[in-house]
Amino acid sequence: MLEKAIEAKFVKECKKHGAMCLKQNVVGRRGYPDRLVLTKNGEYIWVELKTDKGVLSEAQKNAIEELRKHKAVVHITYGYIEAMAILDLL
Repeated sequence: MLEKAIEAKFVKECKKHGAMCLKQNVVGRRGYPDRLVLTKNGEYIWVELKTDKGVLSEAQKNAIEELRKHKAVVHITYGYIEAMAILDLL
């Protein structure tokens, strides 16, 4: 399954779970996760969606490390099944 298809399904399912799923483009910075999920409980979860064979770029590794240093919750998923498992956290 293509990353684009995984992301589309993930966004649709987040809405069904009452969460906002925002596309993130951090101006002037590269590598930030694909989505910022705001749960109905007020939690923020960053999610990087990859295919089963996806690989993080160095920019992604650096951005995720920076977010985690600031106590952000960041999940990296590989494939459709892992992406859908994030929904259990909502």
